Amino acid sequence: MKNLKLKLVAAASTMVMLGAAGSAQAGSHALAAMNIQNFNIVTTNVSFFASVDTSSTSAILNGAGAGPNGGTGISDANIAVAPGSNPVLGNNAAFTGGTITPVGRALPATNYSYADALIEHGPGGGLPFNAYTIAESHLRDAGSASGTSTNSSATGFTASFTAGQGATLDFSFLADPLIRTFLQPTTGTFAQGTLSASLTIACASSVGCGTLPDGSTIMEGETVFSWAPNGRAGGANGVTGLIGGMEYLDAENLNQSISRLTAGESNYSDLATLGAFRAMTGILNAGSYTLTLAMTSTDSTRKAVPEPGSLALLGLGLGGLGLMGRRRQRKA
Repeated sequence: MKNLKLKLVAAASTMVMLGAAGSAQAGSHALAAMNIQNFNIVTTNVSFFASVDTSSTSAILNGAGAGPNGGTGISDANIAVAPGSNPVLGNNAAFTGGTITPVGRALPATNYSYADALIEHGPGGGLPFNAYTIAESHLRDAGSASGTSTNSSATGFTASFTAGQGATLDFSFLADPLIRTFLQPTTGTFAQGTLSASLTIACASSVGCGTLPDGSTIMEGETVFSWAPNGRAGGANGVTGLIGGMEYLDAENLNQSISRLTAGESNYSDLATLGAFRAMTGILNAGSYTLTLAMTSTDSTRKAVPEPGSLALLGLGLGGLGLMGRRRQRKA
């Protein structure tokens, strides 16, 4: 009987420890953020350059949404905070001093879901500029309701320019991507963070943008240059498009998704360090072009209701063991 009591005490202690560990973490947490600093373009033989910013945000928590905010011509989309979120962040609260500071999962008893986006130009506007996106959600492990959240933030920079024969564009910037995902063992079921960043140049002339070496015409809408940094500087292979170019610096992967379906955490680029990026177009034909920089951060989380009576069933099992022990003692 003494051994049985010890086993019961050990099992009960384990149950208490599991409950304590669960209450110290989120049921589900996901974060995706991108910090771009000092984005600049050095041009050769480009005679006209006009640009438009775009930023947008949206957030959903348990079916209740905020946004979409922002749009074309907006540099600072107002933060989208889903109804029922705690804390309720102010606009650009996560963007301070050239860095991004997420809320994190230090508040295990709260739910929140928000997204924010900002393009920050210098006093004179134009180039260079900084851009920030963040999407973050947290579903508590306590409580009886299931939860879901989905967020999206995006910034974009679109420019129209006219190139003379032999024109080139040289792009450079610093960037720090960040993805964090976490699931608590008993209630978290899904956490995902996704980042994407790309830069493209397309022909914008109705009569085309000259010819290629094989004699074919570059038609309106066709892409002449495309760059999606993946953490590996690939030279001529690091960019694509009908004209292409060269990739010189590519510090980190700015295009990836991390998902968790089991308990634990998965992070990418957890240290706040800016890496260098640079790429240059090949020689463009004379014509009109459109340049597009697109950057998005999205996250998604789900939390399940714990199985009904799971802890009660464990308690019944322990009680049953105790009953069996008493019966054996009586028979003895």
